[in-house]
Amino acid sequence: MTAAAPDIDDVEQIVTEVFGSFLGGDDESLPMRGPDTEGDSPVTATVSITGGWDGHVVFGCSTTASRSAAAVLLMMGADELAEADVADAVGELANMIGGNIKSLLPGPSALTLPMVSVGGGAMHMPSSTEAVRLDLLWQGEPVRVSVWASNSDTQEGSTS
Repeated sequence: MTAAAPDIDDVEQIVTEVFGSFLGGDDESLPMRGPDTEGDSPVTATVSITGGWDGHVVFGCSTTASRSAAAVLLMMGADELAEADVADAVGELANMIGGNIKSLLPGPSALTLPMVSVGGGAMHMPSSTEAVRLDLLWQGEPVRVSVWASNSDTQEGSTS
């Protein structure tokens, strides 16, 4: 049986710590819980966790948030950033958040390299169920972190 995913408070604490450590530690630069947002994030990065727990961590944000985060992480002006810079920065945020979430789960386990989508489009997690969804605002921009648990244990023997 697959272990339970971390709860929303654990995920929020991890995101706050990652943002505080890497994107600025003052209260105004930390993400705050925001309203549930509809639709897809235009910039999304996913890491998968396999081992004692199987699933995915998805980090998504607006284009403005992704460029702002990349500028801080890469110590560059927002106007100097290439699309690859933004993708690298968002992928690194997903990697840091995913790694911290992995540390809460039973091991041994492994974390994949991030897969990044810039420009939108729906992200599908086949054979997985969203276990945690955290909608945040960072610098007034929407940010979403979700944790998807593999439901392969419940799919065994199913033909659909």
